[in-house]
Parts: sequence; C-alpha cells; structure tokens
Amino acid sequence: MNPDTVNHDVSSRLLEDTDTAKTGNDQIEPTKPAHPNPKKPESVRFWHQIYIPLAVIIYVGLLLAAWLILCLLSRDMVVRAPDSEEYFTIDSISIQNYMATFNDWYRAANLLWSIVAVATLPLASAVCSFAAIGFIQSQRYRKPDLTLRQALNIADRGWTNPTVVFSMFWQPKKHGSSLLYIALLLHILGAILNPLQSLLVNQTRIKKPLRVRQGETVADIYALTNPTYLSEREAGYTVAALRSTLASARPTDTYQNLWPANSSCTSCPAYACGVVDPTPFNCQNARTNIQDVAVVTGTEPTLNLYMSAVSTSTNTGLLRQYAPRINSSVTWDSVSADEFPTNCSGTAFFKNYTLSPHKKKYSEYWYSISACMMGNLSHTPFQRTRDRQDFNETLFITTNAYRAKSNTIHLTLSTTLGYFELPNDMLNGTAGPLLEKDPMSNCTGTSCDMSAQTHGLTPQSQDIDQSDSRADGWVDGTFYLDYVASKGPLALITLALFGQKSTLDPSLYRELDAINSTNAAQDVCYTYQPLAFLLSGSATYIPMACDGLSDQSGFQWIKYFTDPNRGIPALSQAAFLANKALFDVAWGGSIDFDDQLIVNYQPSFELTKPDISVAAMIGLSVLISIYVFMLIGLCVANLTQAPWTGSVNSHSIMKITAALCATFLKNDEEQLMSKDDDILDFLPGHVGDAEPDAKVGRLAVGAEAPLKMRRRYWKGDEFGM
Repeated sequence: MNPDTVNHDVSSRLLEDTDTAKTGNDQIEPTKPAHPNPKKPESVRFWHQIYIPLAVIIYVGLLLAAWLILCLLSRDMVVRAPDSEEYFTIDSISIQNYMATFNDWYRAANLLWSIVAVATLPLASAVCSFAAIGFIQSQRYRKPDLTLRQALNIADRGWTNPTVVFSMFWQPKKHGSSLLYIALLLHILGAILNPLQSLLVNQTRIKKPLRVRQGETVADIYALTNPTYLSEREAGYTVAALRSTLASARPTDTYQNLWPANSSCTSCPAYACGVVDPTPFNCQNARTNIQDVAVVTGTEPTLNLYMSAVSTSTNTGLLRQYAPRINSSVTWDSVSADEFPTNCSGTAFFKNYTLSPHKKKYSEYWYSISACMMGNLSHTPFQRTRDRQDFNETLFITTNAYRAKSNTIHLTLSTTLGYFELPNDMLNGTAGPLLEKDPMSNCTGTSCDMSAQTHGLTPQSQDIDQSDSRADGWVDGTFYLDYVASKGPLALITLALFGQKSTLDPSLYRELDAINSTNAAQDVCYTYQPLAFLLSGSATYIPMACDGLSDQSGFQWIKYFTDPNRGIPALSQAAFLANKALFDVAWGGSIDFDDQLIVNYQPSFELTKPDISVAAMIGLSVLISIYVFMLIGLCVANLTQAPWTGSVNSHSIMKITAALCATFLKNDEEQLMSKDDDILDFLPGHVGDAEPDAKVGRLAVGAEAPLKMRRRYWKGDEFGM
C-alpha cells in the first residue's frame, strides 16, 4: 500500500491510553499517560549521547594525521634533512638522530593508519545508526513518508546486508530510503580507502646526498700525449717496470685495476686441465689461426677485460664520474717462414738472438729467435682525444731450437682506449660501457665540473716541441725504439722480452764450468725471465727458465712461448700489465697538473620513505575529504534533531511495534485487514510529536509534527527515553 494513503489523523493517536477524553465535537483528545502518581506527571528533555560524535572526532583526527604525515614525509617536510654542505660540520650522531626521527614519524604514521583501517567500518556503521535517530523523525522540510519496512531496514543496518542492498535497488520505493543509500555509499568509501592507500602509497628506499668528496687522482688520457712528455726521450722507466713485473707475475695474481670487477674463469688449456691454474686471461677475447691446436676450452663466455687506473672498488655514489680505460686483445696467427719480413729496418724494430751448438756443457740446447715489429714506431700510437681510439700493433717472431720444429708467428695486438662511467648508485654499482665520444664535452653539472682538470692545451693546438733530438728514436742515423715516449703496449712487451739486456741474449749467459771458474755458484738462479711463471701456467710451478743455466732456460722459454695454449694467456696478461705500466709511469713521471683526473664521489645515507605520486595524493585526499565530510555531516544532522532514543536498533523497533499494536492495530484492525499490500508497507515508521501545541509534547508513531530539541515530553510514553 502506498504510504501516502496512510490516515495521519488516525496515526497521531498511536500512544493514547485506553481511557481517553472526548471534546464537545466528539474528537478524541490525547491525554497524559497513565502514571502511578497522577498528581505529579513527569516530563523530560532529550539529551544527546556524545560518545559517537566524540569517537568521530578522534577517528577523523587519527585519519587526517596519518594521511598528512605520510604526504609530508613523502615530500621531506616533517623532519629537516641535513644539508649536503653541512657534511663536514655535523657529526655522525646528528645524521643518526635525523634518521631515527624520520623513522619514528614513519612508524607513527603507519600505526595510526592501521588503527584507522581497523576502526573504519565499525565506526561508519555506528554513525549511520546514530544518524537514524534524527532521520526517522518527522521533518519540517519534508512530508513524513517512512514506512515501517524502511525503518526496519535501517534498524537492521541493511547497508551491511546483501539481500537488503539488492532489494533496495530492485524495489527502491519499498525497501530504500535516502539514509540507506547514504550509509551504503559511506561504507563503500570506507571499505576502499585502506586498499587504495596500500595500492597507491608505495615504500621506497632513497639516498640522501651528502657533501661531494675527493677520491683518487689518476692520469688522464691526455697524460699519454702530453707535449712535454712526448718532447723528451724515454729513459726506459716503463720498459724496466714492465720487465720486472713480467718476471714475477703469476697466472693467479689479482689486480685492483683489472676490470670488470669480480671477473672469473675456470677454463684451462685442454691439454693441462688440473695442472694449469685457471685465470681470467684464459677466457679473455683472443683470435687464433692455428692448425690442429685447441687453444682455450671451457663453458664460460669470453671476458672483455680492460685496465683502468681507477681501482675496481670505486663507487662514486650519487655522482656520475668517468675514467679512462684501455684494453688489448691478442691475435695469434701461425704463418709460414716466408711471411717473416725480409726488410725489418728504418723505424721498425728487429732483434735476433742465436745460441749456436758447440762442445761446452749444456750446449745441446741451442736456439735461434728473431723478432720484427713493423710500422712507423717513431711516434706514439695514441691520439690526444677523449673520443674512442683504436690501433693495431704487429710483431713477427720466428724460432728454431733443438728438438723442436721451427715456428713463425704473426702477433697482432688490438688496443682500444676511451672512457667509461664508473660504478655509481644510478648504475646499481656496476661500470658503464665503453663510450664512443668524450663524456666531458656534453656534460654539465657537478658530476662533470669536478671530474677532470684538463684546462691546458686543446687537441688542435698540441704542436709537439721536439726539444730532445732523440725523442723520435733517431740517434746518429740509427733508430732506437727505446727512446720513443708513450709507446704502445706491444712495443713495450717487445722491448721487455727482446730489447737491451734481454735474458735471451747469449752474450749474457754464465755457463756452468766449476773446474775452470773462480765462482762455482754462478749457475744459481737469482732472476727469472719475463713471462717465466705466466708461461708455466701455474703459480706454484717453478719454471726452468732462470738465469743460472741460461742456455737451458732460454731453450725452455722459447718452447713454452711458441705453444699457443701457454703463449696467448701469457701475452694477454702481459698486455694488461703493459697498459698499467703506461699509466703508472705517465702519472708518476713527466705530467702536468692539467692532465690529472680527479675522481670524486658523493656519499649518502639511505632512508625508507613513502612514495606518493601527485595524482595519488590528490585522488586519495579527495576520497578522504568526501568520507570525512559524510561522517561529520551525518553526526551534525543528527545533533540538530531531538534524540528521542539512544540508537535506532532492534530495541527501538520493538517499542515502535508495541506502540502500533497497542493503538493503531487495535483501532484500525478492520481497515488494515482489507488492504492487499503488506502491512509493513502500510504502517508508518517515523516518529513525531502528537501534541505539538501542548505545553508538554508527546511521542507518537506516525505523528507529523517534528520533535523539538528544547521541548519537554511526557516520560510515560512506551518507547520514549
């Protein structure tokens, strides 16, 4: 039945006593409720219970505090971070205090949000029940049309019942009401707030920068082509340093300048696995052209090893810094004896060492070795540029020895020089690749300004002043590679192995002849030949190549050197050591301040902080604002109404039903039974003042007059407070 057909004249008499008074017009007049002491009828004023509004105030405070702290922490606006320039003026305790304070705020925000998440739906349901006190009252601004079924749905908290929710959309006039729709929306907002916060508010670890600090100072690429350095003859320091290093280097040596860091290789020559020690140089890229020879076998991929003057432990933190790198790879070709150059003169390098057979002791270990390095070796192969540069050096070696076949080898050493980005936090602690162009040319900011100090002559104005006539290697019409400054790595290796005072020179041998010698101990080994340990392939194996029995040691050295399984890894490691010697001598020798490279780093400390995008911050703020506005609005709306009961629940509905049974059903039973509609849709569900003009009001179900806040009401009503 349509609620509009309710007889409100009848419904205003819902709480009459069975004894009624009639006026002269035979109209039923509501009387005061029965009371044990009729001479002293009691009336009361309704007072609001404030625990729900108080809970809302606390909840809103916690919600806004948690969200505001998270937003401010994501923008570093809660705790002042130490400025990067204060790095040397504040102690570590101050930084630790900042981190502790920041973490305390973050934990507090998460704790507050957890409390809010737990209390959201229970509080929303309590607020809706609290708001129902005023909603089911008669209102001045709308006609009272709430049915008993709609009041029951509100009292049963139908916004949490799927059956009621479905019915209120299927039959909105029968089951729905404005408060029910508002309550449903409020609960939906409350239910999605915490999942959205978990989805949109991420946790990230950030690095707070501190003051930039100076790290290593090394030689720049320009140091290799410094005009002053190139204008002076080489005094032999680089070759001497390399020769000494090659004599003691072992395959298992580790180097802090060998990149990439943490490189490893378990491969070994096929014929000597288990005997020859694994080394990264066994897996270094190398090209071979050898018939029926297995050079390097294994499952590891080839390694792109390179040398940098900066140590592998370097990490520049929050700065992008660049350093020079150089790598050389060996190409080994076995060629015929006819391909050995016949005219190795001019600016080329040539040496031959021959130990002829004779009748002295150990003379059966005769040998002959010739080395020819072709090309114009009078100038450095390096260019004065920070762009990538590549060049090749070639060396021919032919050997013949006792009980060994003759060998002719064509060696090519391909060298690449350039810059790479040092490990930093942006690269997750790994080194960058080789750069094709000068990284300083198009680089701006602190990272580049503090990286290199090269303000000297530009590449276009580098006219080398040959102040020393021997700087190009020519002395009295004879070319000496020894005098050329800044030689390539293969030229350095060639001089270290075959240059002046080479251990292969028979004229330097001291043969064992104790009978005719005044020094019977002259055969004792005091010096190992260059590459002796590297060619042996083991750090623990004592090589035969020593300066005691030199004729035998020279023969043994040649035998190992011409074996590609030993020679290629040894030459690869020798190339690395040659490149290292180049930069070491350039840095410690004749170098200008303008050719220094200063590697800086910027330390930092890590913080865990919330990460909230601007869109997420705005979106969640809008949802929270709507949710808070609805909570407060429902409370305020109810606080403007007379609190005739503490909460609309089953207890209140039982009182309303009892009142209906006592009055409405008793007087209009015949009329109600004639209706086809459900009685719940016919009976009123709102409460009003049955005596609005009287001095003391009276509660009644279905009464149209609204209740008033400061008005007194008879205490004897069956369902009043």
